[in-house]
Amino acid sequence: MKISLLRTRQNNLGFNLIEAALVLGIAGIVVGGIFAAWGAVSGANRLRRAQDQITVIVNQIRSTYGNRSHLDDAPAPTFTNALINAGLLPDTWLENLAGTNQISNPYGGNILIEPVSSASGGGASNDAILITFSAVTQADCTKLAANILGAGRTEGLIKINNISVNTSTIFKDIRGSVCGSPGVSFTYMLRTGT
Repeated sequence: MKISLLRTRQNNLGFNLIEAALVLGIAGIVVGGIFAAWGAVSGANRLRRAQDQITVIVNQIRSTYGNRSHLDDAPAPTFTNALINAGLLPDTWLENLAGTNQISNPYGGNILIEPVSSASGGGASNDAILITFSAVTQADCTKLAANILGAGRTEGLIKINNISVNTSTIFKDIRGSVCGSPGVSFTYMLRTGT
């Protein structure tokens, strides 16, 4: 009898239900940790790429158009295409939609670049350039705003979701109504000329 009971226990080697649940629970925690870490790394990478795009666009425009007091009167798609055709922007940023080249940002939205007047009514015609990022995530809204705020009202970040921005009020309300909706858009103004 002792021998048959011993053989039965030896034949039933393996996990019981509690041990299997523990193994699955630990595996789930490990997989969840991997996905959480991937999300954090991916978000930080997207934010860094957006900041790099703004820096490259600003530097390319300054080096090409910085000494002009007046830019050609061109609608945004035409001006954007002129920058693309001149080779001022990396090809990896380009997306061809319906036969039109557009600049895509890391958030899946587009970047629109257009010449404008820096002061309504009193500024020189087309003496500035607006760079608009669309579809920025709520999670990156505050971080991106803090990093691209700029020098002041005449240059730098001027609008978030079509709400005018200035340094005295931006950080008081940035987590509220300004960055509170999904698909945030940023408008950055860059002045040209002297």
